[in-house]
Amino acid sequence: MFITASWKEPVPGWVDTINGPTGLFAGSAAGIFRTMYCHTQMTVDMIPGEFPVNLMVASAWDALNHNSSRQPINPTVFLASTGQNPVTWAQCEKIIYPMMFEYPFSRAVWPPGGSFKSNYLHHRLDQALYHFAPAYMLDGIIRLCGKKPFMVRLHKKAAKAMECVQFYTIREWRSRSDNTNSLIERMSDSDRAIFNFDSRTIDWNDYLCTYYLGVRKFILKDELHTLPAAKSHMRR
Repeated sequence: MFITASWKEPVPGWVDTINGPTGLFAGSAAGIFRTMYCHTQMTVDMIPGEFPVNLMVASAWDALNHNSSRQPINPTVFLASTGQNPVTWAQCEKIIYPMMFEYPFSRAVWPPGGSFKSNYLHHRLDQALYHFAPAYMLDGIIRLCGKKPFMVRLHKKAAKAMECVQFYTIREWRSRSDNTNSLIERMSDSDRAIFNFDSRTIDWNDYLCTYYLGVRKFILKDELHTLPAAKSHMRR
């Protein structure tokens, strides 16, 4: 399971790590990633960042409540979206891809593009053609300018990071959240609203758009005021 950007708290889209889908979205927006080995109909188990925190608060309340009344409790709770509100990699691509053109990265090295590949050989071919071939050419130009090359090193580092994500893009797991759902039922309506961790409430279109804008702002350090310049840069 991936713990990803926040949905609503502490601020929408807050994220501070490039692990998992975050690195994939950031690299694609920057024009670095043009291909990814992925079985697009498989589900991706991601949970907004505030959900685990809210679950821990609710679990502490629930344990204290049960201990005070001396009722037995099974303290094992799980957070998962795949079992009750699944989203596939194909859905992620369909929602995120247009966002990269509507809110482009102002310092992108190449316009957003590329796609998921279900065939590994096809992916490796595109990786050679669209990742490493341009990187070697750009490094050659950089050397001629008397500067230190970095593009090949950057792509090798990115490829290594994506190999870790690839373990999850070609596999899927179905998780049960029975104890978690029971805990939600024991909470009041107001507590559920304040300490939301119910994956059934996630609106994936809204969340993934918020997620991408968070990646652009907090990972790529691109504020919304750069949008006109970013769109102009993409058209060139």
